[in-house]
Amino acid sequence: MAFPGISRCRLLTAAFALGLGTHITDGAATNLIVSATVINACTISAVSTMEFSSVTSGESEATAKITYQCTNGVVPTLYHGDSPSFAGAASTFWMSSSTTEDKFYLYLYTADYTGMGSTQGTGRVLDLSDGSPQEYTVTGRIDVGTAVRAGAYTATVPLVLAY
Repeated sequence: MAFPGISRCRLLTAAFALGLGTHITDGAATNLIVSATVINACTISAVSTMEFSSVTSGESEATAKITYQCTNGVVPTLYHGDSPSFAGAASTFWMSSSTTEDKFYLYLYTADYTGMGSTQGTGRVLDLSDGSPQEYTVTGRIDVGTAVRAGAYTATVPLVLAY
């Protein structure tokens, strides 16, 4: 069949573009196998500062929010690690000042007034994770005795989120 003004090459190109040409049958076909393993994991993404208002004496409480995220289905446990501020008693830390030698206790506890715990076995078991970011509030209590001098006191408390 002849088409005036159209070369054989253009005709074949048009035929393939329209799907009218022959299909290539040489070659091999196989399937690509795709697999993935979802592992249990947790991360702490943010911790707010636990700030006590101006304290003169007596007990004072403050809170800090911990934002964390775990794999869906994980039940994490939150506890405090060891640090130079750890006072030795459960969930108790020294707060100290760079300008004085005075120290006083910071006691960390959870929503049900249970000490935070210092191991996975004594820590606070959190809710079953749904995979989205979660918040947990930790409360601290200090008791500033009458012998504590004025100053800015701090404590550094390492947090561990185990799963």
